[in-house]
Amino acid sequence: MSGSQVDGGVNLIVDRQRLENNPSGVLDEAWVRLFSGNLLFEAGRLRQTWGRADVQGPLDVINPLDLTDLRENDLQRRKQAVDQLRLALDFGERSRIESIFLPTFVPMQIATTGDWVPQEVLAIDGLAIPGITWSGLWNVALADMTGVGSFQGGVRYTSGAGSLDFGAQYWYGFLPRPAVVYTPPVAFDMTWNRFHQLGIDMATAAIGLNIRAELGINLTEDFAGDDAQVYNSALVFALGADRPLPAGFDINLQISGSQRINHSGITSELDIEYDTDALELLVAGALSQSFRRDTISWELAYIWEPIVGDWVIMPKLAVGIGDAEVQLIGGILGGEE
Repeated sequence: MSGSQVDGGVNLIVDRQRLENNPSGVLDEAWVRLFSGNLLFEAGRLRQTWGRADVQGPLDVINPLDLTDLRENDLQRRKQAVDQLRLALDFGERSRIESIFLPTFVPMQIATTGDWVPQEVLAIDGLAIPGITWSGLWNVALADMTGVGSFQGGVRYTSGAGSLDFGAQYWYGFLPRPAVVYTPPVAFDMTWNRFHQLGIDMATAAIGLNIRAELGINLTEDFAGDDAQVYNSALVFALGADRPLPAGFDINLQISGSQRINHSGITSELDIEYDTDALELLVAGALSQSFRRDTISWELAYIWEPIVGDWVIMPKLAVGIGDAEVQLIGGILGGEE
């Protein structure tokens, strides 16, 4: 093909934990790319970023997160690389349209032991019903998420004018949070709900701030809100800004969340969202400083859920030594859950 170029690569992560518990996880990313004029075709196991938010933006739907260790506050490292096909076309000065197809479903990873086990896992395991455990339900549900019916995919358009960058996207996939359905007296089932997402985003510089915003709607099969086995549709949003300060300081703040649609339709005690808040909010930010030509840096990151009152503060110190970097990371947690 005249004027075409091909490249590829492999990223490996080799550490003791992976070698002992998940040897296949050593292969982190692998890809091949074909460039032909303004057209890019990419195939492999990769991480991608959609949307503009810095911290878990609602439009960043492609790669599931690994939530087994919440001390990791680097979003890219939390993302799990997934098998995908990607086609992108650049046109005009700043415009691009791209499409991504995921042939298989990969769930987000949730801790079932240790310090980071979520409440829903503890609730199921705490029932002490013979044969009913979170891990057991998870494994059975995941076995059903195979074949052509588990595909996901979408299309995204981005462009810009002056200091404004903007985008719009559509995604058809699965909500990351599994739905655990209870049928009296002791039957439980787990599944992942399909959803459509329509979203828009923007980023600009104004009044000395770098401002980012995302707004979308997640449409499930329970728009009326009265299907006890399916999550309601929801509006999702994120608004954030950062500002560089003197002496190498940088400050970052983001507010994100979701507003459930037709929350009043949830009347059954068997509904998977019964007795939960219609509004979810997450406040995240960081104060950081780099010096010695960026070879030394520190960061004080925080996450706060004002509706439920949970919070975590994560200090980090990083020191560059040649081509290597040593990091010290801590965490202080508090709240109700």
